[in-house]
Amino acid sequence: MDIKRVGDTPWYFTAVYASPDPMKRRELWDELKEFASTHNKPWLIAGDFNDTRFPSERNKSCNETNRRSARFNAWIDDMQLIEVEFSGAAHTWSRGVTPKTRQRGRLDRALCNGEWGVRFETAKVKHLPSIQSDHCPLLISPNGFAPLQAINKPFRVQAMWLKHEKFSEFIIEKWDRDSQLVPALTKLSGDLQDWNKEIFGNIFWQKKSIIARIDGIQKILSSNPDRGFLKLEAKLRK
Repeated sequence: MDIKRVGDTPWYFTAVYASPDPMKRRELWDELKEFASTHNKPWLIAGDFNDTRFPSERNKSCNETNRRSARFNAWIDDMQLIEVEFSGAAHTWSRGVTPKTRQRGRLDRALCNGEWGVRFETAKVKHLPSIQSDHCPLLISPNGFAPLQAINKPFRVQAMWLKHEKFSEFIIEKWDRDSQLVPALTKLSGDLQDWNKEIFGNIFWQKKSIIARIDGIQKILSSNPDRGFLKLEAKLRK
């Protein structure tokens, strides 16, 4: 992908999703090497490389994974690529629901050539919490991260919904009958503002709080696959 911005020199971005097959991965490395030989712009490569560089990037290593890491490092050195600094959980991929079956590794990363690294010297990568996938999403900022003011507003029910003739029937049918919603409908008698506040609260805050807990647990699980934390992570994900 050719990234262009008015007044700036264009640069390349390549999103990688490497095959689990080592031979097909080597074909991809050769294709990227060929691209590098014919293009000289600043270049960022990021995604799932399906390989690790060092034993510390896996919870389990063997002779085969060590050989694969050696080949991967040789390719990175040959391409003269640089790691973009990251924050977040040490491992970006995990699988298994018990301490015995748990596997994890840093399969996802961002690499750049020297020109890109000099141009974006404050670039950073965040390993976001893994929610729906067994991989952590990568959030890449070429100019680093600065605290941002939250702009999400609380979820609000639209007044017109209450006017629908089957609104109450629909809510009672679809919502958990043991929840607080059904009695609240009767209690609030159509007071829209109170209804929003009592039932929903600030959904964005609740979501942010849960994701923050998942993030913290996944950081711990990168080094300590405790059974209790594994169960808690699965519960919070759900």
